[in-house]
Amino acid sequence: MAHPASISCLRAFIIPLSFLFVYFFVYFIP
Repeated sequence: MAHPASISCLRAFIIPLSFLFVYFFVYFIP
């Protein structure tokens, strides 16, 4: 079911999203 290409695509989507989340958090909290 989970093909390596699918996982790679998912990771490529999740990593920048998580970076954006952290950036948003850091920008909002102080």
